[in-house]
Amino acid sequence: MIKAEKDLWPIIYSEEIFQDSWKKVRANMGSPGIDRFSLEDFESNLSENLSLLRDLLKLGSYQPLPLMTKEIEEDGNKRILKIPSIRDRIVQEAVLLVLQPILDKNFLDCCYGYRPKRSAIMAVK
Repeated sequence: MIKAEKDLWPIIYSEEIFQDSWKKVRANMGSPGIDRFSLEDFESNLSENLSLLRDLLKLGSYQPLPLMTKEIEEDGNKRILKIPSIRDRIVQEAVLLVLQPILDKNFLDCCYGYRPKRSAIMAVK
């Protein structure tokens, strides 16, 4: 691990970032993952659950859970969804919250894919 990576880990698992991550995951109202742990389940013991998750990252023992597979039908077509657990979504969001502002400033202004406040419609225009 290079020095910059080591410097980012404590920020990623900081209490503030995890609180912000939880708020974003909660606002998205997603379904439970393979562990069947719902947003309400996680929130019922929020402080302890976030603290445990942060400790797993801090100790380097965090392992994401397998994705839950769910088939849905849209307009007569079947589509497969892969759903991460609530805890994995929180970790993913924490990484995004820290890395996105750092990496985004390196993109050219003409780049639109997966960037905040940009869309496919904006790219076409």
